[in-house]
Amino acid sequence: MNTYLDFGSNKFQGLMEFEKKLNISSEWAVYCYEANPFICNLHETQTRLNIFKEKYNFFELINAAVSSDEKPKLLSLPTYQENSEEKVDFQSSTLLDTELAFDQTKKFWTSNQGAQSELFSLKKVKVNCVDINLVLKNLYDKFHDCNIFIKMDIEGAEYAVLERLMKSSLLNLINEIHIEWHPRFFPAKERADKKSFENQIKKFLSSSGVKVFSHH
Repeated sequence: MNTYLDFGSNKFQGLMEFEKKLNISSEWAVYCYEANPFICNLHETQTRLNIFKEKYNFFELINAAVSSDEKPKLLSLPTYQENSEEKVDFQSSTLLDTELAFDQTKKFWTSNQGAQSELFSLKKVKVNCVDINLVLKNLYDKFHDCNIFIKMDIEGAEYAVLERLMKSSLLNLINEIHIEWHPRFFPAKERADKKSFENQIKKFLSSSGVKVFSHH
């Protein structure tokens, strides 16, 4: 069973991109994971969700963060003030609880929104998490002959998640993985280590038969 896993699906923009890139057809199983509950409940998301459910034989949107374990975590959501009302921005959210992650998210938000940085803050909400290796195991138990393609855009959490993935006994199920890396969320003194670890991850996964791509 050809299977597409979208880790950090937002409003399904990645799925719409990879439908063309991977020639995803209605026979594929498609599972989208989005941690942000506000995004999952948007009218735009729900409208697209209904369309995809009609299109695919196996389609599911899971409101949870892909993680290295199953423990619930705090997700930081960008918020801003508009006419004295707090609004949640849907461009970026992160599980990383660091001052730099906050600063980088604020910089991203203000540059994209053209807004004043003093209007920006982070709202923390507790979200459910799924262990990436249990995701693979559950797919194997369900389909056995999985041929998995992954898109991963999880705002800095990819390093811990991929370290966990490298311990899986089911890497042979993965055909391709497309990763957006976020070293900017870490202090400058750690970025060289992150880049080195990134290269280790790519080398390990490639040696395990997984095709690794950087996604932007």
